[in-house]
Formats: sequence, structure tokens, C-alpha cells
Amino acid sequence: MTTVAAIDIDGDAPTFAITGGEDAASFAINAATGVLAFVAASNAEAPADNSYAVHVSASDGKGSTALQAITVTVTNVDEAPLITSNGAPPPVLPP
Repeated sequence: MTTVAAIDIDGDAPTFAITGGEDAASFAINAATGVLAFVAASNAEAPADNSYAVHVSASDGKGSTALQAITVTVTNVDEAPLITSNGAPPPVLPP
């Protein structure tokens, strides 16, 4: 969904974590890469609430931590219709 980024002035690799937010339980974050994703896919077709709040942190492991509040908004995309067959083979057109 998104990648949280942080730069440590000493060059230490940051460790990422979810630290709160109203919808924290709906998300997971990769501690090493900062990739933030839904635990289960959100239903954009009919969401009860299409806005999610989560707080993340980046820590250098030496006592320095940066916090960020993130709001994720899920929007529905109007997909083009897809025509599927009832199992019959495609028609053969004459030459």
C-alpha cells in the first residue's frame, strides 16, 4: 500500500513499528522495510468507513524515535465490465 521512510543522521538502519491510531489493528508494517499494508483487504466497493488512521514510528535503536500519523483513504474505482463465457468454446469466425 505504502512504504514509510526514515533517514538516520548516523546512518543506522531504522526499525519501523505501528504505535497506535484508531485503526492500528487493520494494518501490519514490515519492521525492516517500512512497507505498510492492510492485514485483510479493505472492501472498496462498500466500505463502512473509507478512512483509516494509523500511527507509525521509526527508531534507530539508540533512543531516537520519529513518529508519524498516517491517514489512509480507500476509494472505489469504477472497473470496466468483464465479459465471461458460460463455458462454451469461443465462436469460430468464417474466413
